[in-house]
Amino acid sequence: MDLEYKRENDTVTFFLQGEIDHHAAQGLRQELDRRITAMGPEKVVLDLSKTDFLDSSGLGLILGRVRVAETIGASLSVTGANRRIRRILELCGAKNYLDFA
Repeated sequence: MDLEYKRENDTVTFFLQGEIDHHAAQGLRQELDRRITAMGPEKVVLDLSKTDFLDSSGLGLILGRVRVAETIGASLSVTGANRRIRRILELCGAKNYLDFA
């Protein structure tokens, strides 16, 4: 999975595409952590509008980035999640940890 992103002022949006499963999550985790830490934004947005599938590894990827964002004083939000992915995030209590746009 290619990691595309866009920076606007103090917000960095990462566009996640395809399936976020065990295989994809491993590489994404390292790349997201590296970029979030290096860029130091105030707000991190994970755009899931082109994400088709999310398993427990993908869920862990998202929730783990909340901690990474917090270490640099940033907030994290998710946008564009389809109904199925949004339901997974709601069921696991992700609303307690991140914002949904």
